[in-house]
Amino acid sequence: MHEPGLFSVDMEVDDLEGTLNELKSRGAGVTMEPVKISVGYLAFIEDPNGVRIALIPAHR
Repeated sequence: MHEPGLFSVDMEVDDLEGTLNELKSRGAGVTMEPVKISVGYLAFIEDPNGVRIALIPAHR
C-alpha cells in the first residue's frame, strides 16, 4: 500500500555545519550527518511529522 507523502524537502543553507549545530541545539533530529557528494555535501534532518529535510550548502 502506498501512502501519500514526500521523500524529502530540500533546502539550501549558507552554513551547513552552523545550521546543523543550531538545529541540534533546538532539538531537531539529525538523521544523516554531512556526507560528501558530487556537488558538495548533504545532510538530513527530520521534522516532528517525520518529513525528511535535506540540507545542502548554497553555491554562490
